[in-house]
Amino acid sequence: MSNTLLKAALAAAAVVGLSCGAGHEEGTTAADVSKEAREAVETTADYLAEQRAHYQDEAEERIAELEKRVDALTERVGEAHEDLVQDLRSRLAVARAHLRDLQEETDESWEELKDGVENAIEDLEGALDSARENVS
Repeated sequence: MSNTLLKAALAAAAVVGLSCGAGHEEGTTAADVSKEAREAVETTADYLAEQRAHYQDEAEERIAELEKRVDALTERVGEAHEDLVQDLRSRLAVARAHLRDLQEETDESWEELKDGVENAIEDLEGALDSARENVS
């Protein structure tokens, strides 16, 4: 279970446990608390899965947009800056590889891989902006 999911589950269990001890209902059993905690964990897991899918979609869109920008720059500069174009295409491939790794990974290392995707995209964005300035 990922650290985020574990923390959320513990927080949910603490809230459920505190509410049971606060005298809200007479006759609340350990089974009731356990059931509510399980439901809270499932809800948290569903939420995190939605967030992960949303980030992956967003990253795919960003990479696709950057690829269009690389293509446009390539078309504009032609063979005059082949080394620059190769560098940008290499960075694009790195960003795509990080995203592919992210999509295949389990929850445990997802946050770490997300950082890798983000860094690769930002690196590509910076290199592309720099390239556009240098060839203008």
